[in-house]
Amino acid sequence: MATVLVVDDSEVVLDVTSEALQAAGHQVLTACDIEQVSQLRTSRALRTVDVVLIDVHMPEIFGDDVALVLRDSGATQAAILLFSALEESELSVRAAEAGLDGYVCKTWGAERLIDCVAAVLDARAAAARSDDGQNKWRRQLRSTGERRLREIQLARASHDLERATSELHALAGEAG
Repeated sequence: MATVLVVDDSEVVLDVTSEALQAAGHQVLTACDIEQVSQLRTSRALRTVDVVLIDVHMPEIFGDDVALVLRDSGATQAAILLFSALEESELSVRAAEAGLDGYVCKTWGAERLIDCVAAVLDARAAAARSDDGQNKWRRQLRSTGERRLREIQLARASHDLERATSELHALAGEAG
């Protein structure tokens, strides 16, 4: 089936989630901290991953921040789902704000987890089948534009006018 990376600081969650995904026929990689994610990124193992399930609250960093780094750096093209015990309303907002593929509440149980992974894989497969050059260009521009806008916001927040101006010009150039 698919290769799924589960990132969570709880060994129990990693074990239970891995068992459920493997029982559904998926290959599973796990990481319990940012260091292990970094090692997977360095080894290029992330390029073989189809879906990333990432916990929001980890000791060193928020999972949605890690997800943005993975996506924006090009380390993976995998679907990324936030995976947390947070309230669904908060999880939904966080996933949408980060531009991720969705979310899974840990309280939903194994069956719904498997259904969510299957749904995101099906959606990705359908998009790939119907993709043409124009749609690919639009997605790349949107992704790049969103990254540039985040950089502009960060630069503005840190009062770095030079960096904000540079990012704004780069954004305008990419839009053509």
